[in-house]
Amino acid sequence: MLLESRLSNLKQNNFYPSILSLGVSEKNLQQSSRYPPEVKDYSRITALEREISDIKEQMRCSKSVWGSNNAYTQNMSKDGKSDEVEVKEVNEELRQHAELMEAKCSNAQRERDVLELQIVSLHSGLHQEKVSSKELEKKCVKLQSEITANRSINESLHLEVSALKQQSHTLENAVKGSESEKKLLHVKVENLQKEKQILMSQKELLFEIMKKKGKWKYLSKELTRRLVAFLIGFLQVFL
Repeated sequence: MLLESRLSNLKQNNFYPSILSLGVSEKNLQQSSRYPPEVKDYSRITALEREISDIKEQMRCSKSVWGSNNAYTQNMSKDGKSDEVEVKEVNEELRQHAELMEAKCSNAQRERDVLELQIVSLHSGLHQEKVSSKELEKKCVKLQSEITANRSINESLHLEVSALKQQSHTLENAVKGSESEKKLLHVKVENLQKEKQILMSQKELLFEIMKKKGKWKYLSKELTRRLVAFLIGFLQVFL
């Protein structure tokens, strides 16, 4: 009856290995898989710390029960060998369970350390990403200002090109007008030269006639006056 009560007590306190079906870390990791990576890491660390605490508590209780069982074994050795064998088996299982708990505790602590290092690395990477993001924002602002300046320069150049095109059209029209005026002046010069030749021929003819009739002096003065007036008009046209 005392052995049965001892085993029942072990089962109620979760110290008997046969009833341990699922560890605390597995349950917590399954629950934490629903959260984002950073939250998941923190929840895993919290679960590992809780598991370490539970394992240490179980180890403490197991050692206490193990000590009680040793004392109980010594007392039972007087009554019968069969009960002593059963108690030794329970003690061996408790010892193995304590070793298993120690191994789990060590693994959980190592996993916690690894997760803490990963979190530190993630924080460092996040800081670097923030710095890079700020640098990219500064470069973006600088490029936008350069683009705005280039647009204003392009607009100024476009206005200058439009003004130069307008001046070019004006000059082309002026050149066309000058060419037409030049043609008109050339025609006038040709007409004046023809008129000059006609006048010179008339002058020579009049000289011959006046020589014959004795009126040379009077006519020479008249012809000289006309010739001077013609030359003055001719020069005014070209000036």
